Amino acid sequence: MFGDLWDRAQWQQQSLFLPSGGEVTYEQLKQLRLGSLRQAVEEWAGVRDRLADMAGRARHRMLDQAHHSGWRGVNADVSLPFIEATAGKFEYARQQADALHALLQQLSDALGQSKSELESAAAAAADEGVTVDARGVARTADPPHLSLGEAQAGVGPGVGIGDYGTELSPAQVNALTGVEQRISRALGSAEEAEQTAIRAISDILSERPGEFSPTPYADGADPEAVQTLADVDEFLELSQGDGPVTSDAAVRQLELLNEYADDPLFAERVIDGMGMDAYLQLSQRYDAGAEELDRAGVSLNSLQQGLGTTLITAMQPPGDMASHPPGSAAWNEWLRTPDGQRYQTRLDALQEAGTEWTYQEESASGLPTPERNDARLGYDVVLDLLERGEGQVDDQFFNQLLGGMIDQEKDDPEVWSANRYTGEDGWDQRNDPVDRLLGYGAGNNAEAVTAYFAPVPDGDTSRIDYFLKNPAEEGGRGVHLDGADWTNMALPANAESPGAVAALQVAATGIHPDDVVWPDDQHSDANIAMAEHIWNSFAEDPGTVQHRSGAFAPLLGHIGAEYIADVQHAVAGTGGTLPDDAEAVFDSANSGSLLWEIGKHQEAYERITIANQSLMHVAVDDAVTDWNGDIYSQMALDAAVHRGGYVAGIMTDAHATAMIEDQIAADAAHNAQVDDMAKWVDRGINVAIYGTMTPGMASLTDAIKADAVEAVASTFRVDNSADASDEAQSRFNASRENYQETAVGAFTSAREHNGIDLSDRELTSLEGHIEDAAMNGYNSGTVHQHDS
Repeated sequence: MFGDLWDRAQWQQQSLFLPSGGEVTYEQLKQLRLGSLRQAVEEWAGVRDRLADMAGRARHRMLDQAHHSGWRGVNADVSLPFIEATAGKFEYARQQADALHALLQQLSDALGQSKSELESAAAAAADEGVTVDARGVARTADPPHLSLGEAQAGVGPGVGIGDYGTELSPAQVNALTGVEQRISRALGSAEEAEQTAIRAISDILSERPGEFSPTPYADGADPEAVQTLADVDEFLELSQGDGPVTSDAAVRQLELLNEYADDPLFAERVIDGMGMDAYLQLSQRYDAGAEELDRAGVSLNSLQQGLGTTLITAMQPPGDMASHPPGSAAWNEWLRTPDGQRYQTRLDALQEAGTEWTYQEESASGLPTPERNDARLGYDVVLDLLERGEGQVDDQFFNQLLGGMIDQEKDDPEVWSANRYTGEDGWDQRNDPVDRLLGYGAGNNAEAVTAYFAPVPDGDTSRIDYFLKNPAEEGGRGVHLDGADWTNMALPANAESPGAVAALQVAATGIHPDDVVWPDDQHSDANIAMAEHIWNSFAEDPGTVQHRSGAFAPLLGHIGAEYIADVQHAVAGTGGTLPDDAEAVFDSANSGSLLWEIGKHQEAYERITIANQSLMHVAVDDAVTDWNGDIYSQMALDAAVHRGGYVAGIMTDAHATAMIEDQIAADAAHNAQVDDMAKWVDRGINVAIYGTMTPGMASLTDAIKADAVEAVASTFRVDNSADASDEAQSRFNASRENYQETAVGAFTSAREHNGIDLSDRELTSLEGHIEDAAMNGYNSGTVHQHDS
């Protein structure tokens, strides 16, 4: 009955889409006929039903009757197990038939859906000015009928090498890209369905005809999940051992990681199966075998990228910090579920391994040990993997991971004191995993960083203050790290803390330091609350901007640029009423002094100056757009220019002052070296004098030597303060004149595009007003720090 059906080759030829298991092409999917596959589905439905009936009769008639017959004795002892096994075979046959029917049905449905999507993509392409040829290549409908690949390669008339040439407009590029992506998704889903079915049916048909056995695909089991779990077992088997991973094992592991790293089922089962400690050690086992892997052409970075992506995937609890913050009722309810308990086990193991060395005690294993310079703490390995991995880290996991690290350093000031990484100057910022995690979070998930620092709704700012305060100030990070045995390195709290600075900027502005701000971006309530707190904390004592080598000046520069309208109002506003579009409320008494301190730093000076000039242009345009020629229109125009000039005056004066201070400091450092050289000048004069004079004349040298030493040394001393002052004043004057010209230019541009006609007399008068407003604002800002 089953001979033909159990023949694997015949089934693949008659029923499967691509018997070879090759890559699905556009032509194949477009021309696909599903009739034979659907017929096979119907046939297997009949086989399944018949076997179900047979299995039921075997179970209820043959097996039940045998057990209730009262049969006893040696014959019964031999025959009953045989009857049980025979009845079981019928049930196994039913399970296999049911699984085959389900797999073929799933394949038929999936291929039909993929074909429909392909046809929809091709039909929609015409509406977007794109044609799709017989091979599935998307081209522009208009000449020269280019595909994206041809345009990039410079193929076709008039097309330049690189980019997309001059023949494709942005709209055409977008249209071609969209069509290509839709076609690719349809082909990819078809190929995935086909490969899943081939693997599953091959597994079921692997036994010889008639030798029925249990199948993991029974009773509607998901074939993808079944295959995934089988591959999990293979990965765990390949991961056993203590020493470096062999290249043969690594090749297969890399294949599995490439296929499954972003699959939650695979990720969770692999880490749970190995245990977090062994999983982190696996990364170092790859490191230990790096030379063999390299000789075999296996990418160490790709292996660890796969491990990182797997870790990110496994640590994805439901919801987010808004719906399921750790500790909430919703979170605690989830933790009582099996999934929640497994997640908590993973997290606890990670935190426990975080401050432990990830090495094997047996030195023969070749793995890192604390005595070797490549030893790492568990947190170091976690960060290595997260930084290499692909995907966005979960915000709840980030919150818990960072909180656990900070708890560790509060409990033990020496927890990070080992010099695990060595930089050019002996210190590497990676030795501070807290700062490293903050930097990673700032670039990977801005929402996670914002959620960690957010002072709303309860207004608690202790998490921000932990990083803002001076290292020795109570409530600041340095207090908890003080007293550690920092051998041959600097205290992390005194370092630049680039990760913390980047994270605080993301929390206050919503963007990473390297990102571009678009005009329509809106700051969240949490962003605004943090910007206010950070800015006003430094405004209380502007001089603290200089601590930690001025690491926070760029942060404040970014905040000032992002909230430039609020900064302008704080330093140059005419009253206590906030503008309608105001966001942050900055300290009006001290923001000017803070601006002046910030302006000494080049990056902060540039950021705020650009934002201030941009806002002045917009404000002038707004004033001219509402122009009605009366005194109020002129006052609005003057105010727009004056506010921008006030900020520009503060920033330019600070920048000029910094130039002078830098030159004086440079002179002082040079002269200190000259003074240190004086002993060699003294030595040179001694040689000269005593080498030419007779011993009787030596007493004369004491009278002239001091003058001679000073005379020689003075030729090396420098004083460029006057030149620096002149240069700074020159730049200041040029900047002020430039601002006046820019303000007049902004007015001219706004007047022209708003179509406002003015007489020569009116135009001259208004331009004079604008120049005066610019000058007055600039001068007022220049002397602001003396009034604060």
